[in-house]
Order: sequence, then structure tokens, then C-alpha cells
Amino acid sequence: MNKITRNTFVIVGAAMFLSACANYDLASIQAMKSKNSFSNGLKLEYLNLSEEEIGEVDWGNADIFINKAERAANGEDVQPEVLSDHYRLPPDSIAGLESARFWLTSALKDGAAEKVPYAAAHAQAMFDCWVEEQEENHQPEDIVRCRAAFEAAMAQVDAALMPAPKPMAKPMVKKAAAPKAKAKPKPVVIPGPFIVYFDFDSSKLSTQGGKVVTRAVRAAQTSGAASLTLKAHSDKAGGNRYNAILSRRRAEAVFAALRSWGVEADRLKFAAVGEEEPAISTKDGEREALNRRVVITLK
Repeated sequence: MNKITRNTFVIVGAAMFLSACANYDLASIQAMKSKNSFSNGLKLEYLNLSEEEIGEVDWGNADIFINKAERAANGEDVQPEVLSDHYRLPPDSIAGLESARFWLTSALKDGAAEKVPYAAAHAQAMFDCWVEEQEENHQPEDIVRCRAAFEAAMAQVDAALMPAPKPMAKPMVKKAAAPKAKAKPKPVVIPGPFIVYFDFDSSKLSTQGGKVVTRAVRAAQTSGAASLTLKAHSDKAGGNRYNAILSRRRAEAVFAALRSWGVEADRLKFAAVGEEEPAISTKDGEREALNRRVVITLK
């Protein structure tokens, strides 16, 4: 394509985009008064992302972010990107993104939008930025930038939502009181399970894995769970015996992390099942990130 033709194509493309976005008045969206700080934060964050995409001549993603900004400004419930909608994501990126989305949505359910609205809005926008860049997968520096911004924002969110967990005290035994009419017990909602993923052939707890453990501790304290059960797995790359040993080391790593938060050893149980019970069925010898995990279940 010669220079004149290429320049003509870019100009025509820009004109088509501006025409397609004619229904969006960016200045009006910017000026709209959102119903709360979180919605306002989302509006501003998505407008910033749309401007970045316009600068990169990425009309499709710019249109997505403009749409999200307008919906947030109108007070709609704007959710972080759903990974199943992004069929071009590299398979080895999905486990990390799934864990990150669960981290974000858990914090939003715990009141992050009310307690730290702008940090929560920044985290959601940066998660969407990470998904978009990861799906395109041709600008590694942008993938790193969006992911780092997401994790930094989530650190602020976690700090606001979760003071350092205190050691879990054993329940006090009280003397039986005079019998009273029994009321119907309210059903107890137990959160989880919490899944800690591991790198290939590793039992080292990653930064992300440590955050999952911390959320499990907080959930155990909040729900009053009496025990935490760990089930450790590996993928099918490697021998059966080796994978059994590796899965046990992963269980021990999570066990040690929970103990460091003050969870008593007698409240912890773990089982290492190696390559048995995979989350994703694979052929023998095949790597699979979603199978390299320890599942923490509260009871």
C-alpha cells in the first residue's frame, strides 16, 4: 500500500469512526452528573480509556469504553468485562484474569464501591484495560501497565476493606443457660471456595496467591467458619508420583500462609491428590494452568 493510499485509508477510517460515534456527545457525557461517586469514577475512567484507544486508532475498543462511560453516567450497573466474551484471549492468560476478576467482584460485593469508590472504579477500568490489551496480545508493555495499575488499585481497595486479620480466637465455652424455646436457626452463608493457582512445576506462593489466602482468612473470620480444608492439585505434566509430591508441597505452602495469619493448625485440614480430579480434563503429560491449584473450602 503506497503512502497516499495508506493516509487516505486512515483518514477515511477516522471519518467512519467519528460518524459511528455521532450518537455519543463526549462533552455531554463528561458533564453528566452521576448518581454516586463510584458511577462518576467509572464514567471518568472509561472516558480516559476511550481517548487512549482513539489515539491508537482502535475504533472498536474506543466505542466499547465510550458506551460504558455513558451507561455509568446514566447510573446503570456497569460490570467488569466477562472473559467468555473474549474468545481470542491466550489460553495461558485466562487463569490469572479469572482470579483477578474474582478478586475485583468480591471486593465490590464487600462494599468497595461505597468505601473507596474512585479506587474501585480505577481497578475495574484497569481490569477491562488488561483484558483488552491481553486479547490483542501485541503490546506487552501495555499488558504489564494495565495489570500493574489494576493490582495497585486493588491494594488500595483491600487496605480499605480489610484491616490486618487478627488471630482467630477459639470459641469460648459457656455454661448452658436455662432452656428456652428454640427459634429456627438462620441459614449460614459460607463464602468460597477460594482457589490459589501456582506456576508450572512450582510450589511457591505467588503475590496473587497470597492475596487469595488473605481473602480466605477474612472470609473465615466474617462467616465464623470453624475449619478450612485445603485440597491440592497438579496438572498432568510429569509423572504421577512426582505430581503427588508437588501437590503436597503446594498444600504445605498454603497451610504455612494461613498459619502466618494466626489460623490455628487444628482448624486446618489438607489433602494432596496430585493429578487426580483435574479442573480441566487433559491428556497425560499436558500442561494446564487451571489444574495447578489449591482449593480452600470453609466449613
